[in-house]
Amino acid sequence: MKFPTILCRRAWPILAAALAASAAHAQSSSDVSPRSFAVQEGDKVVMYGDDVTAHRLYSADLPAFVQSRHPRLNVSWVESGWDGDTTIGNANWWGGGDMKGRTDRDVKANHPSVVVIQLGNNDADKTAYDQRRFDEFSTSYQKVLDKIRGDNPGARLTVITPVPYDDVNHQPDFAGGVNDVLAKYSVAEIRLAQAAGACVVDLHTRMSAMLAKTKSMDGGLSAQLTESRWKPGAAAQLFIAAEMAKAWGMDANVDAVTLDGAAGTVLSTRNTQVTGTSHQGPLVWTQTDDCLPLPIDRSDAGVNLVLKSSDIMESLDQQILMVTNLSAANYELKIDNTELGSFSREQLAAGVNLAALKTPMLEQSLKVVQMFRAQQEIADEAFHGIQTWHTHYDPAINRHMFDAIEALHQAANTAAQEAKKFAQPIAHTFTLTPQ
Repeated sequence: MKFPTILCRRAWPILAAALAASAAHAQSSSDVSPRSFAVQEGDKVVMYGDDVTAHRLYSADLPAFVQSRHPRLNVSWVESGWDGDTTIGNANWWGGGDMKGRTDRDVKANHPSVVVIQLGNNDADKTAYDQRRFDEFSTSYQKVLDKIRGDNPGARLTVITPVPYDDVNHQPDFAGGVNDVLAKYSVAEIRLAQAAGACVVDLHTRMSAMLAKTKSMDGGLSAQLTESRWKPGAAAQLFIAAEMAKAWGMDANVDAVTLDGAAGTVLSTRNTQVTGTSHQGPLVWTQTDDCLPLPIDRSDAGVNLVLKSSDIMESLDQQILMVTNLSAANYELKIDNTELGSFSREQLAAGVNLAALKTPMLEQSLKVVQMFRAQQEIADEAFHGIQTWHTHYDPAINRHMFDAIEALHQAANTAAQEAKKFAQPIAHTFTLTPQ
């Protein structure tokens, strides 16, 4: 049976004609996700991986990206990463067990419709290339794909290639370096994943290029983006979520508004509703957007460096305000009671990307990711912290343990529900005042 393929960007040209034919009936970004997006209404996504997934960073950013862009979408997310995991699992006492046990317990039992697989770094083990190890990895990776496909008929797979080892900001440990070894593992993963009909996120290639750019901009800060040279910190994990969102077909557009500043009229809108425009003195209007900008915390220096060295804003986070026919040289923009700064007539005529500013909409979006982090931390405590390690006592004790597990799962579900509430549109008052 041919395994269904999650839509990746490489598939877009094939779908262009069909999408154009149905453009008249296209849904706005606040609707249940359009057919061109990989995650659909009612999906359950299991993120299966090693330390990178277990850190609950990209695995919280990605749900927040999706919920912020599609507020009414109902999707369940399960983080299922284990430190030290490999394609054969991790049999150490602190590991998640062998691959069969892992996939039975952590994937199959959740009945997913989408499975994300992030493995390979621990298989390479920071050592020089060894053909025998590589062949064993290729064989065991194929077994992971076969097992997950066989256990979850109809589920769609996304494969993430290994994160790069930082031989960019640091001297390689040996000739060629660990990152060249991981490049070979990435090629193998891509080949196997494509044969399985999976969506491929070539993180190794993209993130290696990003690290090279960050080094050229700020070598000291660039070296801090990964811990122990291969565990991505929060800023680098944000990059992982963005690469996945792009591969899944997320629209770049949050919303767009064009106003005639002289007449005080609305010339065009996208993914938003504009009412109550007035140009008696300042230009004032009320705007209710269909969705939110991505929850990106720009107070973090590492995040700003990653944004400058990548195309995240251009490809995923465009919230454009354009105002033409303005007479004054400069204008102050305010949303509700938040002052966003001064912009020239020329800047406003060209279009200002509000997603790059600390708007009330961004503050709302950041609450979405906070709730998803809470959901995953609580669920992780229930599963990894209690269920896996502490349900081996006598029945009287275990009964209370399972009561605690159930309570924690209810709390995790509440956090996910709160994330969706925070993602819902709110009306805001915009004021553009000549200076």
